[in-house]
Amino acid sequence: MILAVSHLAKAYGEKPILEDITFKIEEKEKIGVVGVNGAGKTTLFKLITGELTADSGQVIKPNEVKIGYLQQMLAMQEERTVKEELLSSFAAVLALENKLRQKETEMAHLSGEHLQKAMEEYAQMSLQFELQQGYEYETLVKNMLLSLGFAGSKENLPVAALSGGEKERLAFGKLLFSRADLLLLDEPTNHLDMQGVEFLENYIKTYAGAVLLISHDRYFLNQTTQKTLEICHGKSTVYSGSYDVFAQKKQAQREADYKAYVLQQKEIKRQEAIIRQLQSYNREKSIIKAESRKKMLDKMEKKAAPEDLPASMRMQLEPQQVSGEDVLRLNDLGKSFPDKTLFSQVNLWLRRGEKLAVIGPNGCGKSTLLKMLHGEIEPDCGSIHWGARVQTAYFDQEHRNLHGEKTLFDEIYDENPHLPVQKIYATLAAFVFTGDKVFQRVDSLSSGERGRLLLAKLMLSNANCLLLDEPTNHLDIESKEILEEALQQYTGTLFMVSHDRYFMNKVAQQIGELGPDGLQRYAGNYDEYLRQKKARGESPKENPGGKGKKAVWVGMATNCPSSGKERAQNGVAQKEGLAPSQKSQPQGGAGLPQGAVAKADGASTMDRPEDYFARKQKQQEARKLKNKLQKIEEQITLWEKQLAELEEKLNDPQIASDPEKAALFYTQKCQQEEELLQLYAQWEELQS
Repeated sequence: MILAVSHLAKAYGEKPILEDITFKIEEKEKIGVVGVNGAGKTTLFKLITGELTADSGQVIKPNEVKIGYLQQMLAMQEERTVKEELLSSFAAVLALENKLRQKETEMAHLSGEHLQKAMEEYAQMSLQFELQQGYEYETLVKNMLLSLGFAGSKENLPVAALSGGEKERLAFGKLLFSRADLLLLDEPTNHLDMQGVEFLENYIKTYAGAVLLISHDRYFLNQTTQKTLEICHGKSTVYSGSYDVFAQKKQAQREADYKAYVLQQKEIKRQEAIIRQLQSYNREKSIIKAESRKKMLDKMEKKAAPEDLPASMRMQLEPQQVSGEDVLRLNDLGKSFPDKTLFSQVNLWLRRGEKLAVIGPNGCGKSTLLKMLHGEIEPDCGSIHWGARVQTAYFDQEHRNLHGEKTLFDEIYDENPHLPVQKIYATLAAFVFTGDKVFQRVDSLSSGERGRLLLAKLMLSNANCLLLDEPTNHLDIESKEILEEALQQYTGTLFMVSHDRYFMNKVAQQIGELGPDGLQRYAGNYDEYLRQKKARGESPKENPGGKGKKAVWVGMATNCPSSGKERAQNGVAQKEGLAPSQKSQPQGGAGLPQGAVAKADGASTMDRPEDYFARKQKQQEARKLKNKLQKIEEQITLWEKQLAELEEKLNDPQIASDPEKAALFYTQKCQQEEELLQLYAQWEELQS
């Protein structure tokens, strides 16, 4: 055991934050911590590290267990360079490497027994060097610098020259290199681009110690955790499985608890009615029976009413006016700054109802492109053409279009003076701003609250084209899900920038990868984009395209045809269902002998025997996997049918009025649901 938390409680003044938190962490476990904003997740971390003292309960930790927490890594030597500061995490390794070099020099002048002894010492030191990642630390540091945005000349910047956010990123890198037995990570994906997040995912998966991480990034949680710790109403519940498995189990548990509560309430009312009826007879026997039933009812263990979820926002987006079919055209758009070219030759044709998510590494110009569309920044070259009847609304991730000195009410009213006062109150209430909160100043709000206020303004805009810059930043998971549902139902056009892969999977219908040489467009959501990149042998981290490349569709016909000869070639390729670059390639190895594979130049070659049999074995394994998947799907269908039959029986008035039968069927239903969840988990694992 690495750490155990037992009945932990903490209150601020009279307001309880944590009331009964109990869980334990075993070696190498990766656990995600979830809960709405304000649930007490960060407070829990501070109690574990001793930064705060618990009101009751205890944190049990063996003395030898080392805990790594970001706040403890912020003390850095200002005169060091960024790279030197990261390398300081490997001080013991560097010292051992220096000893190895000294020993090598020493052995060059030894012979006989002295040489033999020195070689034995050298072998032991080499083994220790290997165990401490001595042969890997340079690569690890290089990858960390790249993932944190300190590649190239930035690695030689002195720590003193970094901004607060950059220092925090550097401290985070040191934390990952701390080799702690338990890492506490609080929103570790904040301020990382997609490449950095993917690096972090792989790092956590292979990390030798345990990890407890707070995150609202559901995709990240699915990739890295095997357990989920939920904090709700001050209490904790541990679920086995990734975030998606937790979400399924949580929903099933919530529905089961509610139905059990309703069923018991019906039974209580039925028994109370029988007691009143018996009492009304006013006979000795009936009164005795009534008292007996009342005692049994009093002894019944009453199920608590399911706790209401914390107040959540309600959102509905609907354009007031339908735009023309053509919403936006970008022609050879480019933008540079004195020290850097962001992008050039960005071409795009966006039609009504399309939902495009733009991705790319930090600093590639995604937010700049959005600001161009909003009219805040002028392009250096190229043109922007908006279609007929297009009305845009802009969500700025920095919340600069909010006015800190205004109250929440005035922030809404000043831009919508035609709205009745009650409508403004109702809108603010829909985003969880009620009572005196509506008269608070905007600059007193948290980042998450400011994000919700911007979404409220967005809802009132009635725009038919939304420009969204990281709209899920600072939102808790529940609020993200509400926003996703609203955007899924939105009939207008979406142009959004996001690092939230789960969000893009739910909302985006197209992915645009922005790089120095243009925008490359992919049909489908984020997972489909990854699949297409993998099929083409490309990394999603790479910048797309070559110089002068036009924005084209991958996986379907282009909406933005090029000119002249290039357009004619594209047209021929699309008629045959191919990308232009595939036109001259041999298709599928047709007509080749068994065991032969097609080469890029159209030639063919025979597999080596071991390659051929390895390929055959893979095919056999794939068939077995497919058969197993089919059997599980058939079992799921059968289980779902049986579960539906049990639910029908529970809804039968005759059974509902018989407590013993109802309890029996309810127990069977709970078992069936648990088995069904396990089948879903198996199905999901096989699918992946």
